[in-house]
Amino acid sequence: MQLTMEPPRVVLLIALALPLVVAAAIALAVRSSRKRVPWAHRIVPVALVLVVSAMMVKTAFAERTFRWSESGIRDDTFGAALELGWSDIEEARLVSDVWRSDVRPGLRTNGTAYGPYRAGHFRLANGSSARVFMMTTVRDAIVLRARGQTFVYAPEHFEDFAATLERHLPVGH
Repeated sequence: MQLTMEPPRVVLLIALALPLVVAAAIALAVRSSRKRVPWAHRIVPVALVLVVSAMMVKTAFAERTFRWSESGIRDDTFGAALELGWSDIEEARLVSDVWRSDVRPGLRTNGTAYGPYRAGHFRLANGSSARVFMMTTVRDAIVLRARGQTFVYAPEHFEDFAATLERHLPVGH
């Protein structure tokens, strides 16, 4: 099953507004200046802001997905895509009521928290670090240990995710 995260719409608004604000500021500065300002001094800053805005939009609107199948988990929700085969998993456990547990995400060290999902690297309530993909609407989570790292997953359709994991690796293993 594959889940795709919606990008934050506020980034689009900022990316559109930023070049307009810079262009307006330059126009006001030129208008109030008593000296003649060359065109290059007017156009170059606006062009640079347009390039930065385009990069913001490209980054923010890149497809972010979380999927699981019979071969394993693919987490492309933040940063570099991660693929975990079921055989890579050393330990798995179910955490009930994760938002009140010691593995709830605390400090976001490198990630996103847009709308109903949390993705990226977080410091957990117990002080350890983990790669996280969690929907705030999901109550339970699966904590995995693989390749020397900790992963906390609570995707939409959690029951399907847990059932697939159980088929390949007993939870509590």
